[in-house]
Order: sequence, then structure tokens, then C-alpha cells
Amino acid sequence: MYLPCASRYAMRALINIMDALVSAVKRLRAELKLTQPEFAKRVGVSVRAVAYYEKDRDPSGEILQRLGSLAARHGRDDLAKVFSDAFRRELQDKTTPSTPEENAWVQALLLLLRHRSVRPISQQISKELVAALESLAESARKPSAKMNLPRVEEVLVELRYRTAPNAEQKIEELARARTRETGEPIERARGHIIHERPDLYEDYLDDRAAAAKGTSFERSMARGKRTRKALCATGRKDKPCRST
Repeated sequence: MYLPCASRYAMRALINIMDALVSAVKRLRAELKLTQPEFAKRVGVSVRAVAYYEKDRDPSGEILQRLGSLAARHGRDDLAKVFSDAFRRELQDKTTPSTPEENAWVQALLLLLRHRSVRPISQQISKELVAALESLAESARKPSAKMNLPRVEEVLVELRYRTAPNAEQKIEELARARTRETGEPIERARGHIIHERPDLYEDYLDDRAAAAKGTSFERSMARGKRTRKALCATGRKDKPCRST
């Protein structure tokens, strides 16, 4: 079967990575002078898993971290780098937890978010999280960085938007009030609110554009300046139009 040039290069790179991991596992076990059962016990996996790792199946997730730590503890920084690089590549496009530590953080944040009525999340925490992501995005823009910049910026834009007061919250508030009053489905209520208050939809677009500022999404989400004439056309009640 013919493969395009780019696909052949990608396949070759993947094979090279797999070969490097197989070799690294074998070399680490040899360095420690352990049998496969002894090595399996040290890493915390089955003997069959070790046999697979030394043949044609890549270790992943937390196992890569364990192998990297084991190699580093025994002075094999070269092997530790092979495992850590593989772990970083694996996580490049993932934001789901892959280790017990990551899972603990995610579960804690979810509990706090879902019980904000009991224990509100302070604005300071939100600001610090946004600032940390902005710093990470700045690092990801460096040519030497091995990070997925679009993914970092995508998460940053969404967090900026969700942690700041925005028009979408107002639309949702009005829609829920309408649903309680009329009994209509929430989706239909939202549609009525946006139809009756087009200024809120304009504000929503402005909020989205503001959240994208300084990222690669800024240009595609940019908004032109809303002139007084445009504001009048939206029917904003807080800024009534005056005839000239």
C-alpha cells in the first residue's frame, strides 16, 4: 500500500519512538540486574506486562512516570529522559487526568465548582488560575517548547470567559425567570430572550472577544467598535438613542 511522504515520515517516527521505549525498558532492567518477575514487582506491573514492554507494546501513563523515576534514582538520566519524553508526548493533547495526583486535583476542583452555593470560590483563586495559564501559554510560544499551544490557549480563553461576569450569565438568568413564569422549555426561553434583547447577544460576542485577547484566537473573534448607531439598532434600554 502506498503512503504519502508525510505519512511515511510519521510512521517512521512512531516506530523509532516505540523502539526507543523497548530498548529503554530492557536497558533499565539490565542496569538493575533484575529478572522480569523482579522488575515487574519493582515497577508494580505484571510479568506479562514487562514481557510486552520489552517486545512491542509501549508502557503508558503512570507506568512511564514510574519507569522514569526508577531510572533517575539509579543515575540513568538518559533512560529517564526517554520515559519522561514519552509521557509528555502522550499528554500533549489530553486534559483528562492520567495520574492519581492529577485525578485528586480534578476531583477537588469539580467538588468546589459543583458546591459553590455552599462554599463560594474566591475571585483570587480564579485570577491565579487564569494568570498561571497565561504564563503557561507564554512559555508554550517559545520555539523550544514542547507543548500544544492551541490547546493551552483554548483552555485559557474558556477559563477567562467563564470566571468573569458575562452576558451569557444574564441571558441564562432571564431565561430561567421566563421559564418559571411561562412554563416553556429553557431552550425556547433563551431564544425569546435573545430575540427581545439583541444587545445581550452583542455583549456576549464582546465578552468572547475580550477573553481571546492576546491569543491566536483574537483575530478570528475580534469585534468592530460598536458605534452609537449600532447600539441604537440593538435597542439597548440603558443607552437610549436621541434624535439629532
